Parts: sequence; C-alpha cells; structure tokens
Amino acid sequence: MDENEILYVIGRYKDLIIRGGKNLAPAKIEQYTKRVSGVNVVGIPGPIAGEVPVAVVMQTNGIPKTDIMQSVVQGLGPEYALEAIMTLEELGLRQFPVTAIGRVCKNILKDGVMKHFKPVHTESETNITSTTNQLRAIWADLLNMPIAKIPVTASVFEFADSITLLRFCQRLWKKLGKKLYLEEFKLHPAVEQQAKLLDTRGLHNSGSSNAINRYQPEGNQNNSFEYNGLYENSSRSSRIEPRTGPRPPQLYDVAVANGDPHRFEQTIKETVKVLERYGLSWELDVEDVIPIKDYFLA
Repeated sequence: MDENEILYVIGRYKDLIIRGGKNLAPAKIEQYTKRVSGVNVVGIPGPIAGEVPVAVVMQTNGIPKTDIMQSVVQGLGPEYALEAIMTLEELGLRQFPVTAIGRVCKNILKDGVMKHFKPVHTESETNITSTTNQLRAIWADLLNMPIAKIPVTASVFEFADSITLLRFCQRLWKKLGKKLYLEEFKLHPAVEQQAKLLDTRGLHNSGSSNAINRYQPEGNQNNSFEYNGLYENSSRSSRIEPRTGPRPPQLYDVAVANGDPHRFEQTIKETVKVLERYGLSWELDVEDVIPIKDYFLA
C-alpha cells in the first residue's frame, strides 16, 4: 500500500522471503534488477537471518555480480542484500522451470539453488595475517564482494543492517574465536576500529569483565528471576561458579528484542522458565539467542 492507500499485489505469500522477521517481496528485488536478463529471486535458509535472498538470472549482460549486489543495497536497503547471484548455467539449467501456464516454479528453483549454492571465497584465509584483513575477508565472504571493496575506515552501517551484523558476529566467532556485540558496532563502526578492539582481547575473550552489568532489567529484587546473579530456584546455583568465558547475550545482542529493554527482559524471563526445568540458567548456559520461524518444512 502506498501513501495514497492504493493496494498493489506484488506476489504470492508463499514466495515471501522472511529475513529476521521482515517480509521481503522477491518481486521488489526482481523489478529493481531488471537491467539483467530474466531475474528470479528465491529465499534459502540462513543460520541467523532465517532466510536470505538469492537471485537467479539467465545472464548478467556483462554487469559484474558485485555491482548488481551493491546497487540493490544502495537502492532498497541493507535488508534486501543478496546472498548471491547465480546464472542458469551455474545451476546446470538451460531455462527456468515453469508450470503448464508458464509461471516459474520457484520451489524447484529454490531446491536447485540450495543444492548447488556455495559461498564465494574471494581470498585465501591463509594469506591473511592482520586482524583488519581478517575482518575484511569475513565481510567479503558474507557479502560476496571482493575484499578490496570492503572499506576500512567507513562505517559498516553503510552496507549492513542488524541481521547482517549478527551473521558477521557468528562468522567472526567461528573463524577467529573472538566476539563482537551489536552495541560495540555503535562505538566502533569502522572495520579498522573493530580490529583494534579485537586486538586488545585474547582468544575466546568477550572483553570487559563488567560487560555483564551493562543492562539489568528492572523489577522486584526479591523475585526469583535475577539477571545479574545466579537464580535462587536453580538447582545449579549451589554447585557451579559463574563462568569466566563469553558472557550471556546483552540487550543489543538479542535481535527479537529490537533494542527494547522490556522485550529483552521478557525474553530472558520466558527463557529462564524453560531452562530451569533442566537445571540450566541464563548466565551460565546461554550464549546466543537467534530468531527462527514459527514453523518448519519437512
């Protein structure tokens, strides 16, 4: 619906790509990338975002894929960032699979993409030594861009939204054993600044020892729920010391909270109810909270 309250039908609900809780219409991306031949956009599973968009084209008409991907981010916003662009030839297809009436079978196309999709590695990680270049390599791999196009001094908010930042944090932890948290991107928005921050931390070190105290939910201090301490009702509180490794998620680490302290507190409380059944706690056992769909396909 536009500003004049005119409703437009832009596609089928089952074709929607749900990225971090936001509905992305493939038709919107397809319309924006119409300068290349025969574009069809499908969503494939992503570990953090839920789904990420991939464009399948007949041919790129000589336009570099990275240029197309950058133009989508600049024109539609970071949430529409394409995970990859693939040609029919790369998928081993001569033409798009269609129904009897000529409509593209996106479910078949999606299966083909998931079967053949492989992330683009733009530079060998073994040739990268400095932390700055290691971070640039992770960004390049995440955004499917040449490492040379990842800026060092510009803000990452120019090309990444909160979901993309979460995906970056996950890859950073897996590849380097170090952690960055969403609130830290605000203080250190440039890759160069992030590298300097990480260089001050040891391997598998989450940073400041008082990081866990950055946010404490309000409420009755006599309640059995205590975010900044052990849980009175937890069977583990009497036999396990607070961990010295990575801290539990903070306000801006939890995507579903969307920066809202009340939603963050409710998320913790609901999580604790489930954890306590198994003798677990938020502080001792929770490392991350990620958004997922409310249904699964067999």
